[in-house]
Amino acid sequence: MQQRENRLRIPPATFVFLLLGIAGSVVSACQSSDIEHLASAVDPFDGAEVAIRGQLAEDSTGYALVNGERISLHPCVAPFYAARAYAPAWTNSSARDTLIALIRGSGDVGLDPEHYHISAFSVATDTSGVDSTSSIVDQDLLLTNAVFILADDLSGPRVDVHELYGSNWFATRRALPPDTTLASALASPDPAQAVAQAIEQLHPQDPEYRALRAMVARQRAIVERVDWPNLLAGRDIAPGDTSAVVPTLRERMRLEGPSLPDPVAQLRTIYDPVLAAVVRAFQTSRGLEPTGLVDQVTRVAMNTRPTGEFIPLLTLNLERWRWLPNDLGDFHVLANIPSFELAVRERVGQDYTEHLRMNTVVGRPSWATPVFSDTMTQIVFNPTWTIPASIQIESYGRVRPGGMVRDPG
Repeated sequence: MQQRENRLRIPPATFVFLLLGIAGSVVSACQSSDIEHLASAVDPFDGAEVAIRGQLAEDSTGYALVNGERISLHPCVAPFYAARAYAPAWTNSSARDTLIALIRGSGDVGLDPEHYHISAFSVATDTSGVDSTSSIVDQDLLLTNAVFILADDLSGPRVDVHELYGSNWFATRRALPPDTTLASALASPDPAQAVAQAIEQLHPQDPEYRALRAMVARQRAIVERVDWPNLLAGRDIAPGDTSAVVPTLRERMRLEGPSLPDPVAQLRTIYDPVLAAVVRAFQTSRGLEPTGLVDQVTRVAMNTRPTGEFIPLLTLNLERWRWLPNDLGDFHVLANIPSFELAVRERVGQDYTEHLRMNTVVGRPSWATPVFSDTMTQIVFNPTWTIPASIQIESYGRVRPGGMVRDPG
């Protein structure tokens, strides 16, 4: 029995060394596992600087590849990367997703998303799914290229204006600094939000341009709406009347864009003055007599779903507005040719206040009023008027030698 106890007894020193040996094996195994994990977690952008530098040095403009197709890059792309030591620009996934969403939405202002490589970004943009540095570099270059092309398209005409409108349209190209704006946005603490703001700043900031964009969005929403607030046939409704149709009427008018306040419950069926004003505006827009009376003709117009036929015209006017100067001036005169009106306006914050609005005479299709913006140096009140030969013949039967001039008055 004594011999058995001696065989089972392990010296303390041996036991300690045994535990240390086991622990050493565990630590060694853990360290090996960590090294393997670190080796697999390679930075997908590692080596991108060298690849970008090499690709941009291939020729004077550089290129990117899309499905094996060589895409020439905007001339500003190479200097942009040179200024950042060829570091990739779109390492932030939120900023990438934001830009791609904005490119996809560029059609809402009459642009073509395909012009900004949207098909190349239709796949997931998470770099973990990209299997090579070259793919990451091509995506980075294309994203930057899209910003510069978009800036060009938003800063002025994309077509030959004189070929379309002759010499009657003096288009300008707005001065935009997309390179410094983009660099600042990408370096901000919240690059996604900063990129969205930077792209927004490329658009004209005039209230008329913002109103046109809002109208396009509203028209698209109406066209895509599944349900439609139809006004049931019934008696005519005049301002001040009470009718069960009024809530539907209010819902229908909200589709036109105005902000209509919700009345208290007991007044929901009353055709109030605010709603009547919106109905009159609707009738005017449809070429109807603005009486405010919801009669059969007005009901038919309200129940007719728009097909989006005005969207191309609205986006065309967005394009034309981008041909105007970036800043019309704090105090300026705006002649609205289609509405035969002239307004004297002064900037107040992001909007303008009108000091004067008046009717004005504009040209005809055969003698169009030119579209231009310039600094006014003088103004003549009550000028003399040289009577045209056509009016002389109509009024006097002949053209007087030396012409006819009417005194101011």
